[in-house]
Formats: sequence, C-alpha cells, structure tokens
Amino acid sequence: MILLVLIFAAIIFGIVLGVMFLTKTGFFAEKDASASVPAEIPAGYEAPVQTAEAEALPAAVDATQPAAFGLASEIEQDGTAATGFARAKTIAFPIASDYTPLSGVVTANGNNYRNTRSYGGFSAGSSTLEKAWPLEGGLSASAAQPLAVSWDDDMRQMMNLYPEKSAKEGLVEVLIPGSGGTLSFVDLADGSATRDPIVLGFTPGSAMSLDPRGYPLLYIGGNAENACMNIYSLISGELLYKYGGEKDSFSLLDSQEGFSCAPLIAADADVLVWAGENGLLYTMNLNSDFDRAAGTVSVSPDTPVKYRYTATGGADGASSASFGITGLAAWRSYAFITDDGGYIQCIDLNTMTPVYVQKTKGGIVSSPLIEEAADGIYLYIGSRAADGSTAICKVKGLSGEIIWQRDFPCGTEGGVLSTPVLGNGSLGNMVFCTVAQGEGENAVVLALTTDTGEIKWQHGTGRPSPLAPTAGYSSDGTGFLLAAGGGNAALLDGGSGEVLASLDGLDGADSASAPITWGNTVILGGAGIIVK
Repeated sequence: MILLVLIFAAIIFGIVLGVMFLTKTGFFAEKDASASVPAEIPAGYEAPVQTAEAEALPAAVDATQPAAFGLASEIEQDGTAATGFARAKTIAFPIASDYTPLSGVVTANGNNYRNTRSYGGFSAGSSTLEKAWPLEGGLSASAAQPLAVSWDDDMRQMMNLYPEKSAKEGLVEVLIPGSGGTLSFVDLADGSATRDPIVLGFTPGSAMSLDPRGYPLLYIGGNAENACMNIYSLISGELLYKYGGEKDSFSLLDSQEGFSCAPLIAADADVLVWAGENGLLYTMNLNSDFDRAAGTVSVSPDTPVKYRYTATGGADGASSASFGITGLAAWRSYAFITDDGGYIQCIDLNTMTPVYVQKTKGGIVSSPLIEEAADGIYLYIGSRAADGSTAICKVKGLSGEIIWQRDFPCGTEGGVLSTPVLGNGSLGNMVFCTVAQGEGENAVVLALTTDTGEIKWQHGTGRPSPLAPTAGYSSDGTGFLLAAGGGNAALLDGGSGEVLASLDGLDGADSASAPITWGNTVILGGAGIIVK
C-alpha cells in the first residue's frame, strides 16, 4: 500500500515538473534581466537642514548695486510696458527638501536650490557597474536630464499608461527626452515603455520639469529651432498650453532663442517661473486645476509678466548689451538667474526688480547651486572659458559678494558647463564640478572645499564631458560620485576621487545627459546602469 502511494506521488510530482517546464515557471522560470533592479530602495541619507533667519533678505552692497554694472531693467505686463509691478499672490518658495512631496527627481538638479540629482539610499557594494538596459527601440537620448517619479496607485489608474504598467505597484517611471523630438516614458526596472511616447516636434534643451505639487503636468521647453514653452497633460499626453515658437517682441536679442533652463513652479502661488535664452525672465499665473477624484487636470495661464535687462559691465563709455538667460534657481521670494554674459542677478519675483548684480570672468551656461546655512545662503557658479581658464565662484547669496574664486585652465570651448554638486555627509564641506577640456579635449572632475575653494582632489576622466557628477549616499552618509561622458561611466570615492568602478562601451547618447540616480540604479541618457 505504501509503495503504491509513493508511486502515485512520484507520478503527480513528475506531472507538476512537466507543467513547470512547459510554462517556464517555478524551478524552470527564465531569469529576468531586470531582476537586478530592485523594486524598493532603502531610505537615503538625510542631511541636517539649516535655514537662514526668517528676517534674512537679499540686499546689494555698493559693489553689487545694479548701477555698478550699468544694469537697467524693464517689465512687461499684459503685453505692455509697466513702470512697476506688485504680484497679487506673492511667491515664497519652500526649502529644497519641501519643494515636492513626490518620490523622485522632478526637475533639473532636483528642486529650487538645484542641489540634487538622486533619490533614495545608495550603496557601492562590491563596486561594479553593469548596464541593465538600453532605451527600448534604441532611441537616442538628448542632452536634457531625465526625470524619474513613482506615481501613487490612483495616479497610475488615471494616466494613459499601458495596462500592465498601470497595474504595476511601485512602478518608477523615467522620462527621457529624445534627440529626435520625442519624449519616451520607460520603466526603471527594465527600460520597457510605460506608455506611448509624446511626439514633441522639437528637440528639448535641458528644460523639463514635472509639477512639484503632484499634478499630472509636464513642463518642457524647445531649443533654438522651436523656442516655445509647453505644458502637457500626463493623464492624456495632450498639449494643454504652448507659448512662443517665434521671436518674442519684448526680447532685445535677435539671434538667441530657446529654453534650455528647466522651469520652477511656485506651488502656493500657482506661478510658473521660466527663463529664456532670449534674455527674458517669464512668470505666469497658471490658473491650474487638478481634480484627483475625477481624474482631470487643466491650465489656463495668464499673459506672462516679463523681465528684461541690459548691462554695460560698469566700464565708462561701454555700450549696453542684452544676454541669454541660461540658469535659474530660487530661494523664498527671489530668483537667481545667470546668463551667457557672465552676470548673476538676484531678482525679487514679487516686484520683478533686480536686487543685486555680480559678474564672473566668463559666460555662464548653467543654473547656480544654492546652499542654505544658519548665517545665510551661498551660490556656487562656474563659467565658460575666458582667457584660457574657467572660474568657479562661491558668492554670498544675500549680497552678491564673491567669497572666493578658483581659476582652472581649460580649452577655449571648455569650462564649467553644468551646475556644481554640493557634498553632504562624509562629503560635507566639499563642492564638485566638471571642467570640460580641463586636460586637452578631456574633462577633469574637481573637488573643492566650500570654505576656501582649495582643490582637495582632481580626477582626469580621459574622456570629453561637460557633465557634473551625481552624488549618492548610503544611509550613514558615506558619499560616492558617478561621473559620466564620452561613452563611459565611473564610480568614484567622493572623499578621495579614487575610481572604484568603470564601465566603458556605452553608446555616446547613453552618456550625453547628466545622470540621475534612483537608489543604486543610474539613469544615464538612454541607459539604466546598476551599481553593485
């Protein structure tokens, strides 16, 4: 009897194994190439938050008065010149950590301080880099930084996601602008498409932001060939609003257009702040409405309020000039803008007037980095090459005075072309930047001390790149850097610059944009890379 039972059990077991083999389940399941991308990530390092006194206000000193640089400004409101302006609903940006409740990286360099391109905890593990996936379809990514976000369950249900992605709990969606004029949406886990791409009809610059309030809205700007500001619904993928596309009559520039700087949204005031390479700073009331229960979203922006300016540099007899605005960061009620003439301005967003002005030795093509401390705020800014070198500066954010300037030799087309990176945790008191053409045609990553600007270490990448590294931190605050460019990615010890791991053979498009990290997954242009 026992023997019969054993024989029967063996037959049943054999049948089960056969079914598993035919259906590729159980023991015979095929290994998923994306299995190395974790669905959940550990909590990231939380740096201590310091805030300046509530009464702290930016104010010019004699050397940073607008008149010292021959700066004259004008405002346009409702399509006509205005002698003054007072915002009905005042703007007050929050501290960086409160810019958005969303899980992810929602704008270029993360928030209004432009101080992060990472989300979640990071671990160097055994220090190896592996390519997890290429962008589905082999599309090339543009130079615009990708974004990544984890949508709540109800948000996924209302969006035009593919059914299997809508049902996927914990989905992390990555937005990758393509050089061919499309915006791709992919799953962080394996690079597969999450929804149909949006055909933009233009190649975006670095100008892309999600709405920080969690509204399903995407803000994306066109390049010089199609200079426009666009707002898309992420429920339906439709274009809700477009402004521009041709020369703005208020602009003083004839040849420079485009929106290469990612916009910011002042959530409480419902105001969009966007800087243009046409020399204009735009602010517009969005009149946005998101009905989460009904699954609808809309915008009906007012005519933008615009700010323009000219400057002589302060030299006697110099002629006035206007410049393309290439950088934007915000603190409380103030915007900090940079331009390709090398000027740094603090603008009161509620009156659209300049508070102070400063100037670097070369043009600036990236946003300033804001550091907030108990004694005030500080800006870190890098410039293009001028007279054979670039300048990295630390500026008093409340007055515009330069605390230190560090010059570094570079080629004529080089310099610091992306926003510096502020260190935290074990990398405290350090700021990092990449000098394009710092060694011939190749880039050099610099680590400088924040108090004096002394170079603590430098790393020659051996490859051309304009991209600043991305910092990642373990839960105890141990910091690492991920540098990329020229078809290569490298994991660096943030404290010493030692190369811990390197990955070659990346497609050039895979390393054309600033990398972002989600836990131990690096999104680098059109590829996902795992740090193990």
